[in-house]
Parts: sequence; structure tokens; C-alpha cells
Amino acid sequence: MKTYQIPGIDLPVSRLSYGCMRLGGSWGDDPLTTEDRKRAVKSVAAALERGINIFDHADIYMRGKSETVFAEALQDLAVDREQIVLQSKCGIRFPGDPSPHSPGRYDFSYEHIIASVERSGSVRRVVVTSSVAAVISEADITELVRRPVCDEDRYPDESNPKRTPERGQGYSIGKVIAQRAFADAAAASTAGWDAVTVCPADNVGPIQSAHQQYGGPWQHLISKMLQGRCEIFQGTGPYRPWMTVDVRDDAACHTGLLASDRVANGERYIAWSTERRNYEEIVATIDRVLPELGFDPGPIADTTPERHKAREAEFRAIWAGLELRNDRIRSVVPIEFRPLDVSVRDCVESLIAVAGIQPRRRAG
Repeated sequence: MKTYQIPGIDLPVSRLSYGCMRLGGSWGDDPLTTEDRKRAVKSVAAALERGINIFDHADIYMRGKSETVFAEALQDLAVDREQIVLQSKCGIRFPGDPSPHSPGRYDFSYEHIIASVERSGSVRRVVVTSSVAAVISEADITELVRRPVCDEDRYPDESNPKRTPERGQGYSIGKVIAQRAFADAAAASTAGWDAVTVCPADNVGPIQSAHQQYGGPWQHLISKMLQGRCEIFQGTGPYRPWMTVDVRDDAACHTGLLASDRVANGERYIAWSTERRNYEEIVATIDRVLPELGFDPGPIADTTPERHKAREAEFRAIWAGLELRNDRIRSVVPIEFRPLDVSVRDCVESLIAVAGIQPRRRAG
């Protein structure tokens, strides 16, 4: 069994995980049977014998019976808890929960997630995925001149009159509110768990299935570049450069924070490499790291509103003058961030190989 290393966990983890949904008999309310228990022991033993040491659960699997019978199987097999890794999730509710006429549905509400954590009896840490928008935002661009250091101590200016839902600024404050809500719930809980927040920057890197070319938006933007449909992206603010983290490093930051013994409830950490590049430089990077493609991006359109174009030099200078810092997350998670060149190269190669994107090429 091939393994890999999760930052913050000494144990090498198998590349295959065992999904525990089918343990626990049926989806009904009927109790576990002797046969259910025997099957669970046999299944878990088979996974361990083949080198699998990470097991995937969810609070709904067999209405909780999967977790129950899994715990019993570990006891029967005398498994050392320190030699396995567990992961779990929540967010689905059955029909009839909480009232007889309630439909089956996804429920990612704060109340349901907190209730799931409290009921689990085993969750010790929740990692809340936020965004770099909870650190910096174009709404505060003039304030960035006065205070250009971007680290975990920076927050959006909640008193800024420009920051209203009508102006599209609810997103950044919503992320801050979520961070505080989970930390407050953990502090008030008697179940013994904490909540740590990670703020990822612009995610760039390889896709693993074709539909992911539309996610991001960064992979989608690179997909459009490859096809010769280049248009300066203004979705993060006028002329803001890409401030990136490789998708693989983003995942490593999440798992590393989950396992770290150097963090505390309510803390947050920024996940970024601190590299930054303007849109035009990203376009040029493709040809530089993969010259064999003969990539021709064609013209780069700029649909920026005229009022912003008039201040282009000012905006670019403000963004370029920021000091991006990641020393805090590197102090609690053993992470080395990949260079942006590597992220762009792997993104392009996966878009071609996995999503079937045909790059625009130079004539001849």
C-alpha cells in the first residue's frame, strides 16, 4: 500500500481510505445484529491487513450505527488508536428530522453543524475554511496604504461604509462572523472541542476530474487563457494580482492544523505562498514553464470600468506594496509552499489531460 505524509501527523497514511458507510447493517432504526458485528470485524481487519489505515465516517451512516460498530470492531481487534486516522463529515439530514414533515436535505447551517459536533462525542477540533477575503479586501484599499502588512492580525474594516451587502461586501464580513461563531460555540461547549480557522488565498493547481475546470475560479481562468480567451479578472478588486496557494498545500494546511498541538481555539491562519503575479504575468508563465506547447494566448482584453482604468497605476502600486506573511502558519504546520510556477504548470497539464482542453497554439 502506497502512503503519504499529512503535515502534523507522524503516521504515514495510506493513499486509499476505507469508507465505513456500509458497516452497521441497515439504514433503518433496527438494532445491530450479531451478524452485523461479525461483518464489521471482518471488513476492518481486511482493510488493516492490506495496509489501509485511514477510515472515513459521517454522522448519518446507518443512522450512527456505522460509528458504533466500527468502535466495537477496533476493540475486538485490539487496534492501537494511534496507528489509524479517522475523518468524518456532516451536513445531511434525513426526512422527518426534526419534525415528521421535514424533507431529506443538505443542512450546512451553523446550528446543525454544531449539533453534529456536540453529538459525536469524538470530535476534538473543527477547522473552519474561511478566505483571504477575511483578511484583505478591495473595500479597504486606501487603508492598505497606511497599513500594508497582511498577516493574521489584519481584519476587514467593519466600520467602512462601503462594506454593505448591497455593494457585495457581505462575503468578507460573513467569513469573519463564521470564524467567531465557531470559536464561541467551542468555548461554550462541555464536549471538549476547539475551532481553528484557515484563510486560503487564490487556489491554483491540478484538477482531478473534468468538472473541476469550472471551479475556482482560478483553474477556470487558466482554462480560458489556454483557449485564447484572456480577459483581466476583476472579481477580487481592480487590478489585484493573484495571491496564491497551491491546492495541495491548501489541503495540507487544513489537515496540518487539524492535527497540530500548537494551536488554540479561536486562532486563524492564512494559507498562501506569499507569491503574487498580475494576470498578464500568469498568461506569460504558461509559455515559460511549458514552452513545448507553443502556446499563443492571443490578445488580453481589459473590461475594467473606466473609473478604475483611470487609477490603474495607483491600484497596481498599492497591491504591489503589500507585505504578505505566512510565518505564523509555518510555525505550527510543517509546510513548504510550492512555487507558483509549479502550480501553474501542473494546472495546465491537468486541464489538458483530464478536462481535454485544447490550447491555442502559435501557427507553424
